[in-house]
Amino acid sequence: MHKRSRALIEYGQMCGFVLEDELDSNSHYVMKHPNGERVGVAGTPGATRADMNKQAEMRRKSGVNPQRPNAARYKHEKRRGFSMDAALRGPRGVGTYSTGDVTPIPPAVATVLDRLERRQAELAVEVEEKGYPYLIQEYRLICQKIRTLKEIHRVN
Repeated sequence: MHKRSRALIEYGQMCGFVLEDELDSNSHYVMKHPNGERVGVAGTPGATRADMNKQAEMRRKSGVNPQRPNAARYKHEKRRGFSMDAALRGPRGVGTYSTGDVTPIPPAVATVLDRLERRQAELAVEVEEKGYPYLIQEYRLICQKIRTLKEIHRVN
């Protein structure tokens, strides 16, 4: 059996298809789903695009979308939401300090700092009540972020 055919058959099995014993007249492997749908997998596959089309056909006929091994977040993708780097930088032109010179905190940093301090207070109560390790870890992380922000922007 060709390795690409084997990979398609394994993908079909993840979608719920079962490989039947016989080959069809075109020497294709026949797979059948419990809902009655049938799919043929070529014994000697052609183009890579055909494999992707066959996977899409299996997903459509089975109604299942299995997790693929490469379903991951890549480094080049931007994450949405809070960015510590952006909070530390502040708006351009603000936050450049000379020795002994203290400028006001950029508004965006002040907002982030307020939000972090509110969450810190909430977590302190939850940690005392429940004491779950993940809450303690989140509390420590927020304390570290607050310390870092205050050090960079010289806030007491």
